[in-house]
Amino acid sequence: MAGKPVGEFSLQMVTLSIKPGPAGSVIDEGNSEGTATGYGGAFPYGQFHRRR
Repeated sequence: MAGKPVGEFSLQMVTLSIKPGPAGSVIDEGNSEGTATGYGGAFPYGQFHRRR
């Protein structure tokens, strides 16, 4: 069962990079920008490590 919506957001991917990580893993990094209702500007950053 989903919770109640708290607002809307709109994001655009600005950069995405995929590079070698430690012990044969891969690092995915991404930056985005946009707006979120009730919050103004939104500039999320994400980094994920994964094994090959």
